[in-house]
Amino acid sequence: MTKIFDSAKIKPQIIQVEMHPYQQQKDLKAYLAPYRTVMEAWYPLGHGDKVLLEEPLFAELGEKYGKSAAQIILRWHLQEGIVIFPRSTSEVHLAENLDVYDFELEPSELTEIEAMDKNKAYFELPYEEQVQRFFGMDN
Repeated sequence: MTKIFDSAKIKPQIIQVEMHPYQQQKDLKAYLAPYRTVMEAWYPLGHGDKVLLEEPLFAELGEKYGKSAAQIILRWHLQEGIVIFPRSTSEVHLAENLDVYDFELEPSELTEIEAMDKNKAYFELPYEEQVQRFFGMDN
């Protein structure tokens, strides 16, 4: 990525990466800040990981704000300036995903979520296999 930012006259405006409370991409976010490149969260809900969604902190905050764990996580992304496109086949979940603009997490709550970072990726297909699988070619 450094090569792109070092050589491109027009820097990338957005980058999509796996990002959720267990994989917060703090180093990448800091790297991109001077370029004002926006981050878009892929797997914003940790690929629906039950362990993540059942974190006691999200239950506590959900009770406080009258929201689900997923809504708390999506609100966290928004307050961190991250673009989100949560996917669902459930109409109920789709509506719930949009209902995150009527509350705001407090700075101390954001800090608590920040402390959950484990640098845990759910998508672990090696780069070479990705290129082969998705583009049908060798690196």
